[in-house]
Amino acid sequence: MKSKIIQVDLNDGNIQKYQLIDDFKWKDLIFKSPSFDNRVIRAMAHLYEINIIPKSPSSYGLLIFFNIGNIKINLDRNTDIGYIYNDGVLLNYYFNKAKEENTITQKDNKIFFKNKQLQSIFDNLVEEQRLSFAKGSLDTITFFPLSNDMGYLSDIESSQVKVNSHFFLMDETDLDSPYDEMGTPHGLALKNSKILSPPLNHRECLLVDYDNKVKINNLEVSDLTINIEQYEFENGVNSHFFYRPETRITPKCKGSSIVIIKNQIVAVKEKGQVVVPMAGFVIQTEASISIKDLKVSYLGESNNYKLGIQVGPAMVVEGTQVKELTCPFYKGEGTPYPSTVYPLDFDKGRAARIGLGTFKTKPILIWAEGAGKLGYIKNEESCGASLLEFSTFCKEYGIENLVNLDGGGSAQIIYKNKRILKIADRKNDKITEAERPIPLGLVIL
Repeated sequence: MKSKIIQVDLNDGNIQKYQLIDDFKWKDLIFKSPSFDNRVIRAMAHLYEINIIPKSPSSYGLLIFFNIGNIKINLDRNTDIGYIYNDGVLLNYYFNKAKEENTITQKDNKIFFKNKQLQSIFDNLVEEQRLSFAKGSLDTITFFPLSNDMGYLSDIESSQVKVNSHFFLMDETDLDSPYDEMGTPHGLALKNSKILSPPLNHRECLLVDYDNKVKINNLEVSDLTINIEQYEFENGVNSHFFYRPETRITPKCKGSSIVIIKNQIVAVKEKGQVVVPMAGFVIQTEASISIKDLKVSYLGESNNYKLGIQVGPAMVVEGTQVKELTCPFYKGEGTPYPSTVYPLDFDKGRAARIGLGTFKTKPILIWAEGAGKLGYIKNEESCGASLLEFSTFCKEYGIENLVNLDGGGSAQIIYKNKRILKIADRKNDKITEAERPIPLGLVIL
């Protein structure tokens, strides 16, 4: 395995730095989630305090970030949005129900519920340090349940290379469904024919078959067969699949609505009218079904591939440079779908970038270093790369196929336990890096 740094001097006096990792094999790449720890909760609140709320303080009130961990919650799982299996989603449902019924008040960042059971759970979250606050200027309360997937890439042990991979629900507008949790990754993650997370949002997938042939192609969840216990569901045959951006709320039905995120059932509701999760999809049947095993498996074309990944737009396809967005991204109108906030200016929107693709038919990882979020020194520090600049670099270097992974403040490559380039998220001194929690990475053991 090899790493090298390339600096590009731009005509505007800025510089860009790229780190390239190659000389490894497709079989060596595996998906891995870091372990959750309580630092994540405070980190997400701090991210809002530093990067998000200051842009529009009047758009936010008191924000409460929480993760229940091993705290027991004996709440009725039969709700008006279905039978909820996920504990974080369940607690968030009851927190928001208390808001709707005006049975919750706040004073000096302290929260008071009329419901003694909710108060006890909330107090346990505080005691176990599984809750953190951020605050804007509005007199409102918003709860953000945090996915158990969230952790720090640097905490993943025994790896030669670690790189963040997928987009995940992060902005408030990403949480448009009661089944959503902040920090949930979305998009195809496939390893050795097994789908860990299904394809969504009609974005290009980088697919590697068992002969190591690579292609960038569309793979749709509606083309797959979904296996749950003894059932096999096929879209348009014995069920209907609903996903964004086509559908925000499913129609009425006679049977069951199965809410799926990644490879797990989150909830089951009868009679339809389900708000489709941002990081998942819904299967609706004409007959009611009973489910005990929450595991979901995917059958079909995915069996042909040893690796598949779907995150952001393609940069190079079969040697041809991509010069504009060729897959859908949310533009602020119509049915929202993640990422609801994205640097859409293909030509000029500079940020840190991560890409995975092929060079001389072999795999390669590329990190375009971003500018510090709180400022940078021109001609000394990287300014970040627009999508056009990133695709231009890839084309000129000789990349044959490449797709974007998760960039921005999450972008990093840890090579032999060190970061050679700098993360764009920095602390108040503008120099010290502030590693952002992420839910999923690609590692080479």
